[in-house]
Amino acid sequence: MYVTEIADTAFKEDTVITSVDFSNATRLERIGLYAFYGCSSLGGEVVIAGRIKTVDISAFENCTSIESVRFSSSRMTSLADQCFCGCTSLTSVELPNSLTSIGKYAFADCPALSSVMIPNSVTEINATAFSNDGNLVIYCYTGSYAQTFAETNGLDYVLLDAPLPTEDPTEAPTEDPTAEPVEYTFILGDADGDGIVTIMDATRIQRVLADLVEDTNGLIALRASNGEALSIMHATRVQRWLVDYEVPVSIGESVTVTI
Repeated sequence: MYVTEIADTAFKEDTVITSVDFSNATRLERIGLYAFYGCSSLGGEVVIAGRIKTVDISAFENCTSIESVRFSSSRMTSLADQCFCGCTSLTSVELPNSLTSIGKYAFADCPALSSVMIPNSVTEINATAFSNDGNLVIYCYTGSYAQTFAETNGLDYVLLDAPLPTEDPTEAPTEDPTAEPVEYTFILGDADGDGIVTIMDATRIQRVLADLVEDTNGLIALRASNGEALSIMHATRVQRWLVDYEVPVSIGESVTVTI
């Protein structure tokens, strides 16, 4: 038997759940009304993957420990009203390329939310979708509906297809297999290598993950993750550090490694 949906109010206000993993739920298509509403211990990253095409109204509302949300489903076309409203620890959201609309108060009252990646496919965003999100930066593409939405509503935005500063060619390690190992010093979280940690470092990580920037010598990943596999969580850590949220690593501090 396969699970095809999570019923309405299935885990509403459950304070025991600490994480959810939909990666193996290959037949799951719907997360119901208020399904995880008020699950205050549900934290970390939530990945909406597989065949999921509906995250219904208030499905994750008031899940105050969720830190990031990533949609990798290719079947979802709309986000329901209030689906992540009141997620006060949420810092980053990556929306799917299939999405066309974002509903009322979908990500409202998320004061830590500092990064939302909105694809070109989105053609409708309710005016209240990001209400009371004082740190929000929208990541979008030139000429997109998301850019127009940001400009109309006075929101900060970054164009993902805009050119970014190039890497300093003198800092790249040699690829000569006979070369001796060398020490390389960097600031953890400083993905672009300019010596300081800014929101552009989170952008650089996201651009690498989206295959918009090549990390040919591996230095972006090294500076962002210090040897861990690069993921959206590294961008989230930078964003949290920038707004003075606690992070589990020493973002902003000097690190020396042998490469």
